[in-house]
Amino acid sequence: MRGRAMAATDIRSLPDESIASVGRRLSRSAGRAWSASMTAGEELIRLEHVNVALNGARVLHDLTWSLRRGENWAVLGPNGAGKSTFLRLLRGEIWPAPVDGGLRIYAFDGRPTQSPIGVKQRIAIVSAEQQQRCLRAHTRRYGDDLRPRITAREIVFTGLLDSELVTRKPTPAEAARVAQVMRDIGIEALADVPLDKLSQGQLRKALIARAIVAKPDVLILDEVGVGLDARSRSALLDMIQGIAERGAQILMTTHRRDELIPAITHVMEFKHGRIIAQTRRSETADRRRAAPPQFRAITDSHSRDARPALINIRRANVASDDGTTIVLHDVNWRMNEGEHWMITGDNGVGKSTLLRLILGELRPARGGQIERFGRNGFDNVWEIKKRIGYVSCEFQARYAADLTAAQVIASGFFASVGWLQPLTPAQRRRSARSSRGSTWSRWPNAASWR
Repeated sequence: MRGRAMAATDIRSLPDESIASVGRRLSRSAGRAWSASMTAGEELIRLEHVNVALNGARVLHDLTWSLRRGENWAVLGPNGAGKSTFLRLLRGEIWPAPVDGGLRIYAFDGRPTQSPIGVKQRIAIVSAEQQQRCLRAHTRRYGDDLRPRITAREIVFTGLLDSELVTRKPTPAEAARVAQVMRDIGIEALADVPLDKLSQGQLRKALIARAIVAKPDVLILDEVGVGLDARSRSALLDMIQGIAERGAQILMTTHRRDELIPAITHVMEFKHGRIIAQTRRSETADRRRAAPPQFRAITDSHSRDARPALINIRRANVASDDGTTIVLHDVNWRMNEGEHWMITGDNGVGKSTLLRLILGELRPARGGQIERFGRNGFDNVWEIKKRIGYVSCEFQARYAADLTAAQVIASGFFASVGWLQPLTPAQRRRSARSSRGSTWSRWPNAASWR
């Protein structure tokens, strides 16, 4: 079906036909009314009444939209609205539905075609999922050593290879191009920093440099602010604004209106897999910076000391994985029963290291101490993880097991990555209560990242 559709509608061999006339011919074959407004040099992508199905379920409905040269779009909507699936459709990673799927036309060279061949080179993407793939690729590459050796410079270079791995040395021209891009966006100081030393914000910037190093026509940014603190997110958005000012065409998804950079010219809103609004950028939609949260200091320390401690850290100094850098210095902190804590701070200051200390993945240096649940030590880290639930971007990146979402939930009984042993009847009942709903039968890579 798809092969016949491409053969019938790929019109590279018909240079004398205008895009509008070809569109009218295609619309007749699809039973749709095609707009004659698509003229050479204006529209790069056009969707006409496009529907998309994944795993037998309709996920995008009746999408009609076009991207013109010079436009920068923001795609807004709540988590699970269909924004990321829409981006996959634009990049040719998924097709319109085989029956009543509508039309998806590319015209980057002024010649319309339905074939997505070569589109990924025209449309670069940066996303949290891509960041996971980067981490997974280099974790697998180095086996049990979870400290990847690839540097930020090499990450950017892989954008010229269309690969996640460095498969050869760069030519002098390629090395110069990589250096220029890193200099242009202000990350040249990160060139020799290894992947495991990059903060979330720094890695996101390196991936954006990787995306633009091959000079794509369009740069897609899928929720690039997710997982970043306010300061790092602001710095990243400033960098993206600079990229747009240098001529890159931007299409970004977000569920936060305060992430709309000044370069955005048009706004689209998604809900339940449908475009519910699309318009030119409103003057009232200017970017708004969120005010930092304000907290008061804890003063009633005596009453806190009288309550049972869940976590009690004393005089803890903690080094990085390779032992070369002290990340936490003389930490004294306790968390009591009934308390709920939020740990704030810029990327790279040690928040994740503190959590890894609590989980037992790191130990304090000699002279420091940590007690969990009134005990000074556990036999192994798995005992701790059975009592402390943990979720993070890095953990999701490592969770590459081929399981359904319901099985992922059930693996929490064993504090494992993957399905290790049969469930007891009680565990099955509890897992079933937690995984009610059709979405939990999906494979994790088909579910929303967020």
